[in-house]
Amino acid sequence: MALLLLAFSTLAGPASAERTVMALSQEEVGISATFDGTDILVYGGITLETGETRPAGPLGVIVTVDGPPAIATVRRKTSVGGIWINSDAGRYVPVPSFYSVASTAPLDRLVTPEEDRLYAIGIAARVRSVTVRRPTGEAEQFDEALQRIGLRDGRFRLRPDGVELRSGTLFQASFSLPATISNGDYVVRVFLTRDGQVIDASRRVFAVKKAPVERFVFQLAKENGTLYGVLCVVLAVAAGWLASVVVGLIRKR
Repeated sequence: MALLLLAFSTLAGPASAERTVMALSQEEVGISATFDGTDILVYGGITLETGETRPAGPLGVIVTVDGPPAIATVRRKTSVGGIWINSDAGRYVPVPSFYSVASTAPLDRLVTPEEDRLYAIGIAARVRSVTVRRPTGEAEQFDEALQRIGLRDGRFRLRPDGVELRSGTLFQASFSLPATISNGDYVVRVFLTRDGQVIDASRRVFAVKKAPVERFVFQLAKENGTLYGVLCVVLAVAAGWLASVVVGLIRKR
C-alpha cells in the first residue's frame, strides 16, 4: 500500500517593544524562455520602540515564502490481483504551489505547537490549514504523504539554519526559486519569536510574471486556440522557406 501525489494543479503578534522591518531584493520576477530559476533575498532588522527596554531572552526569526494557490490530489494505490489501482484520494484546496521555510534554529525551538498552528508556519501546519477532503480517520497519512512528496519534489522546503541573524538585530535569508515556479503573487512572512511565542510578524508580496513576449503567446494560446494554431503553421512555413533560401544561396557560392 502506498500514497502518491499525482498532481498539483498584516499579521499581528502579542504586544511587544520590538518590531521587524524587512525588504526584498526583487519586487518582480520575470519568466522568459531561458529562465532557469532565481534567488530572492529577504533582509531587514529588528527595531526597538523609543523609550522601551529590550526584554530578556534570545530572539528567533522565521521567514516563509508562500507561492500561489494550487490544487493537490493525493491518491492511495492498492494492489488488487497484482494490479495497482487508485483507491481513496485526498484533495487539498488551496495548497501552496511552493512553500519554503527558513529560520535561525529548528522550529520546535522557536515556536510552540500552538503558535505554529495558529500562524500556519511549519510545513505540516501550513498543509493542515487548507480546506481538504480526505478519507475519514486517515487524515494524518494523507497529510504526511503530501508533505513527503512535496519535499522530495522541491515544492516544499525547510531550512532550520536558513536565516542569518547578525548582532541580534539584522537578519537575512536567501530563497532559491526553481525554474518550474508558477506565475502569481508570492507572500513573504517574517516572524519574530521569543520563548516560543510570536511577538511580531510582517508581510510583503512579490510577483512572478511571464516576460511580455511569453505572456502574449500564453494568453493567445489560452484565449484563441484557432488563431494560435494558424500563427504556428504560418511561422513554421516561413521558417522552412527562409531556411531553403539560405541553403540555396550557400550552394550558389
